[in-house]
Amino acid sequence: MKKKIIVLGAGYAGLMAVNRLAKLNQNYKILLINESDTFVERIRNHEFAAGREVPQHKINNLIPNQVELLVDRVESLDPKSKTIQFASAKKKHNYDYLIYALGSTSEANSNNKSLAVNTRWKASELRKSLKGKQAGNLWILGAGLTGIELATEIKESYPELKVGLIDKNLFANDFSSQARNYLLKTFQKMDIDFLENENFEIHENSIFLSKSKTKLQADLIVQSFGFQCCDLGSKSDLKVNAKNQILVDASLQVAEYPEIFVAGDSAYVQGSHLRMGCVTAMPMGVHVAEMVHRSAKGLPVKDFLFGFAGRCVSLGRKQGLIQMTNTRDEPNSIIITGRLGAIIKEFVCKYTLFSICLEKYFSFRTYFWPKG
Repeated sequence: MKKKIIVLGAGYAGLMAVNRLAKLNQNYKILLINESDTFVERIRNHEFAAGREVPQHKINNLIPNQVELLVDRVESLDPKSKTIQFASAKKKHNYDYLIYALGSTSEANSNNKSLAVNTRWKASELRKSLKGKQAGNLWILGAGLTGIELATEIKESYPELKVGLIDKNLFANDFSSQARNYLLKTFQKMDIDFLENENFEIHENSIFLSKSKTKLQADLIVQSFGFQCCDLGSKSDLKVNAKNQILVDASLQVAEYPEIFVAGDSAYVQGSHLRMGCVTAMPMGVHVAEMVHRSAKGLPVKDFLFGFAGRCVSLGRKQGLIQMTNTRDEPNSIIITGRLGAIIKEFVCKYTLFSICLEKYFSFRTYFWPKG
């Protein structure tokens, strides 16, 4: 009897999972669930928001015929009976194995008018708000990788717009001193303001700075200071953390329900150095596919091993920053900047999509990653 494997989410982790599963066993019945029939290159959302043209990719073009795509929303998950209820379907779907790869969304407060770029539709809102804007003040809250990339991208596309970042911590504190200095010089050159170690409150058309007791005028406010996963896991009696990430063991398996594996932003391995992003989502997707295959054959699962190599940051279309790191994502003194940094960043972005296609078209394993 064919094993039925349901994969929730067609992001970087979900697509890599189904493509690897299909080549491991042609008899698996694989059902991929996603709310849209289009794959979103989330790492390009800041480009899209700034008005750049970003290609669209139909999911069916990125998966083999063995995988059935169901465009729907998950209504409920019952891990005890191993069933899933979808919004448009009256009957429940049973599974032998479940790969949970629903990803994350923003921690942005929906009670105010601030924008975000963590999803394509939110990036579309910002894109529409920016279109034709020749003047005004745009403040980005949170100076992580997304905030830095968004600020430089928007400033390059809308040079007359006043762009600034505000962060509760020291700016670029997880970069080396060389990288931080380069970012500061780039911001100064592009006339992008930044405020660090500053607490803030969002108001209708302004931002109140708690420490300096000042108010900043803000025509547009973009929140970029964290991610939150959907609450399906917590509603389904799965153990989660404060970000609604599902707690898994070192193999990415849910201890209480060994038929469930989690990949991408939704997975949390306690005490690990992993962080959210496609850099970890893609290898996680491949790993859980391999572990489902091992489990289906009655073999023990193995721990997920991963080592970072560096961080890629785009600073507009013409320059970038590559921060080399050790395997635990701790920065060292080696950086690559300028035009070469931008070329490397763009290569990495294109390689992510290329990797998904390679997994689809070749019968042998094509995707590998540093194990640390």
